Amino acid sequence: MIQRLEDLVTKLDKSKKKGLAVVCAQDTNTIQAIAKAAQDGFITPYMIGCKEEILKTINHFSLPRSLFEIIETEDDVQAASKAVELVRNGDADILMKGLVSSSTYLKAILDKEKGLLPEGNVLSHLTVIELPQYHKLLFLSDVAVIPFPNYQQKSQMIKYALQVTKKFGISQPKISLLSATEKPTDKIPGTLEATELKKEFITNYGDELIIDGPLDVFLSLDQESVRIKGVPTPVNGDADVLIFPNIEAGNIFYKGSVLLGKGKIAAMLVGTNSPVILTSRSDTTESKYYSILLGCLMAKR
Repeated sequence: MIQRLEDLVTKLDKSKKKGLAVVCAQDTNTIQAIAKAAQDGFITPYMIGCKEEILKTINHFSLPRSLFEIIETEDDVQAASKAVELVRNGDADILMKGLVSSSTYLKAILDKEKGLLPEGNVLSHLTVIELPQYHKLLFLSDVAVIPFPNYQQKSQMIKYALQVTKKFGISQPKISLLSATEKPTDKIPGTLEATELKKEFITNYGDELIIDGPLDVFLSLDQESVRIKGVPTPVNGDADVLIFPNIEAGNIFYKGSVLLGKGKIAAMLVGTNSPVILTSRSDTTESKYYSILLGCLMAKR
């Protein structure tokens, strides 16, 4: 089982080096993470964009030129298209965002003919966070893509979380459907949706997971709170996965955990047919490095 993000370093198979296609790869906040992952033997980076700017950044950090394969393009749109093409064709295994707007990046991913999202799939976001005050890794969804996920989208988010936690060696993840209260009420529609989702997954997935909801954060993450409140729940303050009712709740929890809780993170888009890394400009080099390793873990070959 992968119990900390650092465990990715020892658990990944370096004999199966992955190709990483980076869109507009001159991003100074990202290139150090890419270089570290390449020097550690996990990836071959394809740096796509303006060659002059990419070389300038490489030289600025005194990085070995031999680590990178540079592919020059005319503009950001062409860079995104080329990177997606490399992944679609199998020349690269993972896509990563550099110094390019999210709209340009996502447009290339969502292109119906040339993109990376299979028809019928939901594009979502999953974060793995390591918090000093929690005893294991937490998987968060969705904190970055879907503003108000409906029932179907939440169902897909849970299925994606199952796929990722399985790769981490968690055979029966405890999944909490978060809300402000554990009591279903029509005043908070998400609580009623959580009740139905719980029924669906208990019926269809059986022993593959433990799921409950609606639950608040205390009942999800603190066993003492479960005892004090006297609320019976199979999650029992020991959740592996938190499914948020909307992006506002998820994003605030995520950013607060990183800023005030000193959380370390790895994050990626899910639903695509290959791993896609979408990091924030404020993410640390360490978090971007772990996001690359998460992409390596989830890559098909």
